Amino acid sequence: LQNVITFPPSGAFCVDSGCGADGAQRVQFKFNAAMLHMPGRVLQLPPFGQGWFDNCWIDDQVRVAYDSRGDVLVVQRDGAPRNFP
Repeated sequence: LQNVITFPPSGAFCVDSGCGADGAQRVQFKFNAAMLHMPGRVLQLPPFGQGWFDNCWIDDQVRVAYDSRGDVLVVQRDGAPRNFP
């Protein structure tokens, strides 16, 4: 699982994590890498954090996730999965 926050035109903060199913809806995750991408440089940062989130798929494009922090997130797919380099 990869989370990416972009800083146009060419920067990004990326966090990679391992994850696994824990029942029909719950996903457990643990961060294992964090990187700040800047023009001409990548800064490796220590990853920290773990938790879970429960998914409820509304249809094949939209899901609602409730997580271990108590946050509710509505997510819509915007294309095929992709990884930030």
